[in-house]
Amino acid sequence: MAAGESSWVAQETLTGRVSTLPRRRKAVLAAGVVVAAGGLATVAALLLSGGGSVGGGTSRTDAAGRAG
Repeated sequence: MAAGESSWVAQETLTGRVSTLPRRRKAVLAAGVVVAAGGLATVAALLLSGGGSVGGGTSRTDAAGRAG
């Protein structure tokens, strides 16, 4: 391998690309993944727990189309 050349694994795979990052950037990337996963889990929990209405009551969209 010539100087400055890295292996094909480091160039062609996500794991390889992450492995070439400096430690600080790996930490920032890991923190971002944790925040994104937490956000998705929160949204999923809200949607599964009854439509995601704030305060547990019915929302305005729940009553849409009903004669009043």
